[in-house]
Amino acid sequence: MFVLGIMTLSIANSGQTRFILLLLVLLAVVLILVGGIIALLTLLRQRKTYSSRSDSVRLESERT
Repeated sequence: MFVLGIMTLSIANSGQTRFILLLLVLLAVVLILVGGIIALLTLLRQRKTYSSRSDSVRLESERT
């Protein structure tokens, strides 16, 4: 009877556990996507800054 009670509790909690695991997986996917977007924005800003610096250096070298 004790084993049957434990199995009943296990089955009752399995739906809630699956829901929590689903939420955690969705949260992980969202965090990965946000991290990728932040990395892309950082890369684009870095390339823009580098190109503007190289343009200013090129302009200064043409003046002299």
